[in-house]
Amino acid sequence: MQVIPKRLAVWLLETLSEAVLLSVLLFVLGGRGPAGDFLFILMGTIVVFMWGYGYLFTTAIFGVVWRGRRWWLYPSSAAVLFLTHLHFYATGWASSLRLLTQVFGACIVFACTVAGNWLLRR
Repeated sequence: MQVIPKRLAVWLLETLSEAVLLSVLLFVLGGRGPAGDFLFILMGTIVVFMWGYGYLFTTAIFGVVWRGRRWWLYPSSAAVLFLTHLHFYATGWASSLRLLTQVFGACIVFACTVAGNWLLRR
């Protein structure tokens, strides 16, 4: 398999994993009940945050085109990109929700991208 298509496939898997796990995080932190709310949060995460705020574009550049030899470089960059985009997305949120989302969200992004790096090396 060529390098770019393989990186693209891994990036898509990472992004999907991030979207689902971030939606679960927001669902749990928000104290939502019905399953319909989870689907609403998932679509909001994908459409508004990831697409609307440019998170997909910036992580695609870093995840597909620019991946270093050091295992921690891209995961760290992706976590910083997440925090940067969340800073603009989460305006108006309660500070406790924003802080928890920043901490756990950055950990989710870091873990998903570390797993993606592991897949690429296999």
